Amino acid sequence: SMVCSLVIDQPDDPMSYLITLLQRTSMNSPRVMLIGPPAVGKHTVAKQLSSELRAVHVTLDSLLLDQSQLSAQAREHTLREEEPPDELLVSLVQQRLKEVDCFNRGWVLEGFPQTRLQALSLQQVGVIPEHVVILEAPDDVLLERSQGKLVDPLTGDVYHQTFIWPPDAAVAGRLEERRSQSETQRLAELQRYRCEVTGLSSTYQHVLKKISGDQPATDVYQQVLAFVQTRHRSRTPRILLLGPPGSGKSHQAKLLSEKYKLVDVCCGQLLRSVAADGSALGEEIQSYLD
Repeated sequence: SMVCSLVIDQPDDPMSYLITLLQRTSMNSPRVMLIGPPAVGKHTVAKQLSSELRAVHVTLDSLLLDQSQLSAQAREHTLREEEPPDELLVSLVQQRLKEVDCFNRGWVLEGFPQTRLQALSLQQVGVIPEHVVILEAPDDVLLERSQGKLVDPLTGDVYHQTFIWPPDAAVAGRLEERRSQSETQRLAELQRYRCEVTGLSSTYQHVLKKISGDQPATDVYQQVLAFVQTRHRSRTPRILLLGPPGSGKSHQAKLLSEKYKLVDVCCGQLLRSVAADGSALGEEIQSYLD
C-alpha cells in the first residue's frame, strides 16, 4: 500500500512522505467523490458523510475561499462570470487534497469532477478515489427541488421548503432563500450534466455506485454510508505477463483485458508499430529487430 501511494503521489521528498504515511492516523482514510446533477442533494449527504467519517469536506466553493495563489486565479475567473479552466481547477483540487488534514483524515470531494476530461486529469495527477457515488433523480424531481431551497447562513446547511425542513425552530427561523436560477438556466445546467454523466461513470466504473436521490434523505445517506464503508481495491491494475515464446502470454493477456476491461499492450506489436512509423526512434528499433 505504501509503495502504491509513493508511485502514485510521487512526492518531492519520498523519505519524509513515507515517514508521514507511517504516522498517519489510519491507512484506510476515506477518499470519496460525490457526484450528481444540480439539486439532487449532494451537499447534504457530503456534509453528513464527512462528519461521520471525520474526513475533510471539500467543495469548489471552499477551494475558492482558500488563500492560495491558485484560488486567487480561480476567483478572478468567477468574478468575470467565467468558468475557471479545467487545468486550474484540477491543480486546485490536487493542491488541497495533498494538504496534511486531507492526507491524514481523508476527504469527501463534492461535485467534482464534472466532466470525463476533468476526471482523467485528476487521475493523471494522482487524485484517485476509493469510492465514487453518483446520486440520481428524474428531471422533474430535480427541477421541483431547485425551487424553494433554503440555506442556514451560520452552518451552510441546505434545506427545502417541501423536502427537508429543520426540526429546530431556531434554525428554521434564520433560514435564507438561495438565489434561484431561471428555468432556462436550470434546464441548461441539467442538460450539461446529462451529457457528461456517461463519461464520468465509465471513468470510475470499478469504484462506482449509483444511488437514487429520489427517496427520503435518511435512506439516501444510509445507502451512501454503507457503500463507502465497504473495502475494495481501487488501484488501477498494472500487470506484466512474462514468459518464453509459445507460453501463451498473448492469449492470457487477451482474456485478462476482456474480463477486467484493461488495455492490452503487446510489446512486440508496439515495437513493430514504432519501427514502421519512419521516425529516428523507429529506425533505431528496426535496426535491432533486423
